[in-house]
Amino acid sequence: MFFRNYSSGNWLTGHIWSLSVEEHFYLIWPLLLVAAEQRRARWIAPSLAAVVVLWQAASLPLGMRFALGGNQTYRSDYRMDGLLLGATVALWLRSPSSRAFIRHYCTQSIALVAFAVAFLSYRALFSHTLAKFLMPAVLFPICIASTAMHPGSFVSRRILENPAVAWIGKVSYSIYLWQQLFTFRIFSDQNPIWRRPPLNMLLIGIFALLSFLVIERPALKFGHRLLGRTGD
Repeated sequence: MFFRNYSSGNWLTGHIWSLSVEEHFYLIWPLLLVAAEQRRARWIAPSLAAVVVLWQAASLPLGMRFALGGNQTYRSDYRMDGLLLGATVALWLRSPSSRAFIRHYCTQSIALVAFAVAFLSYRALFSHTLAKFLMPAVLFPICIASTAMHPGSFVSRRILENPAVAWIGKVSYSIYLWQQLFTFRIFSDQNPIWRRPPLNMLLIGIFALLSFLVIERPALKFGHRLLGRTGD
């Protein structure tokens, strides 16, 4: 799990590359905050994101790889810019002046445009890998900031707080873990029926719900009890 984005493996675990990026970020970011403190971290985080982008621009055309193998574009040193920019926004929101600026300019309309451009950039607008990475990394934090600053907006109240959407968010980690089994080469004629829509969508929901109820929720409760005992 921790090194799936730096190694080749079975297609069944291929999607865990993004979880590996997150785990690497969680190992680095707390240490950075402790060492740099919040005030300096506000500028160190976007600077590191810029370094990641420059590294992408310099090495992607050369097709550089580590000896471990795996897909070059899934590595943490290529994909951590988005997490760093998200952390940057979170830090800026703690400053009253920056918070007021973000509230004023990150409106619902701006967020919707940013989301659409980010999605289309990755899916259709750009064929160059760097542009496909960079646009979502920059624009998605804007969407998150808009939601945080405008909790009463249509998107926040009518869409994100919709019970169905809230339920999907609650089991999203389980959906993430199980979806690969039912979506691999989703439109291939050689796929079995359980990997074709709409049956595969139903099976993802069933497996995700069972995983959440049987594994994830008990594990979370155990973790909370463990933390409570530690606090004592």
